Amino acid sequence: MNVRHRYWVPLVVIASIFSVGLHFYRAHGEAFQFASQAIRKSAAIQRRLGDVQEIRLGILEIYKEKFVGSTMYVHMAVHVAGSSGSARVVIDLRRVKGVWAIADASIGTESINLN
Repeated sequence: MNVRHRYWVPLVVIASIFSVGLHFYRAHGEAFQFASQAIRKSAAIQRRLGDVQEIRLGILEIYKEKFVGSTMYVHMAVHVAGSSGSARVVIDLRRVKGVWAIADASIGTESINLN
């Protein structure tokens, strides 16, 4: 199939804008904000990484949302940098009746308590 230059360039631009917008939504949404607060308050994270300096959701990191009835489930991976190290933290969240809770969190294969 031969797609003309004038057709695929606008499609690439639109897809790029959509991707950046979606990443911005995820990185500034309720789930990410709740997870960030829990990470910053976690004694387990502070023992392992020191004082948390940065939490970021990479463009290519895992982020999935799922709705079952009125319950929202979010699975995400974030990069956490602290004063004495950094790690990739995988978190499962759920929102029931507007209240967020952490279902599970881990660094690598080690489960951590963010509650």
